[in-house]
Amino acid sequence: MAFFPNLNYYDFRQEGHRLEFNNPEDPNSGLLYKGVVYNEMKGAMSDPESAFVHKLNENLFKDSQYRFNSGGDPKYITDLQYSELVDFHKMYYHPTNANFFTYGDLDFTSHLKFVEEQVLKPNFKRNESVKKSELTLEQRLKQNLHKEENFMPDLMSPAETQAKLGIAFLCDILPAKDDYESFCLNVLSTILLQGPNAPFYKAIIEEGIAPSFCPGAGFDSTTRQPTFTIGV
Repeated sequence: MAFFPNLNYYDFRQEGHRLEFNNPEDPNSGLLYKGVVYNEMKGAMSDPESAFVHKLNENLFKDSQYRFNSGGDPKYITDLQYSELVDFHKMYYHPTNANFFTYGDLDFTSHLKFVEEQVLKPNFKRNESVKKSELTLEQRLKQNLHKEENFMPDLMSPAETQAKLGIAFLCDILPAKDDYESFCLNVLSTILLQGPNAPFYKAIIEEGIAPSFCPGAGFDSTTRQPTFTIGV
């Protein structure tokens, strides 16, 4: 459960990062970083499509948490100390900084009563000093921002199809408040981009201008400030 993790030091060494000999039988074989999360994120970030989307968010969201790779950037995972993990949990993973959701045809008040009596009252007191996970709204850029990034090549694709170009915009709506407009923009994005009958598909992909759209193309309302990206 989120409020009561073991956070065992040796689990951290298994899941996070540790040093191992290149050859476990030879202590003179040099050291390698290992770790479940570390290895998973090395694999994820070696995918050029995932790396493209992460870099897009990093450059779009300069002020909020969205600029970070939520899974952990392999370049920095090895900097994390066990004590920092424990402190982070204490700072953010507290009921004062939590929302509770229920669903289904069950009594909502009995759910709340169970959580209150079995989890909250016996274990926690409201703590206003707990750091709230508030998302900062981005400041508008005064001019266009141009960024060029380098990625691992996709070894299964021809060299001439490796380049990716994306033009991305932050949208002036908040899905939590403008849910109808956000829904309409999702529909419009689907109509314009998805499927062989979509106008952009016919004009760009069918005409041979590019082999496919760039990763993350379309309207994305999963962030507090939604984005629209078009590219090839």
